[in-house]
Amino acid sequence: MSDSKKVYKVRIFGNELNIKSDDTQEHVDAVVEYVRRKFTEVQMQIKSSSMLNLAILCAMNIADEFFKLKAERENMEKNYEERVTVLTSAIKEAIK
Repeated sequence: MSDSKKVYKVRIFGNELNIKSDDTQEHVDAVVEYVRRKFTEVQMQIKSSSMLNLAILCAMNIADEFFKLKAERENMEKNYEERVTVLTSAIKEAIK
């Protein structure tokens, strides 16, 4: 079995990284730009922090967004499941 992942070279705040991904160059570029934007947002708020602290705070902000979106998606799925149950019951009742 061969490794079909592509290797992309990216530069984030002076650090060159090799990223292995199944995704397209456009997707990798979008992710890199998102991280750069988030890092800059944190950097503007916390001007005196070290690069490590900025990176940790950036990771925390991105993780916070992820968990909020995940909870929102789970709530939507639950809502859809409840609607399907109600509609299924209504259909069963209508065809009796």
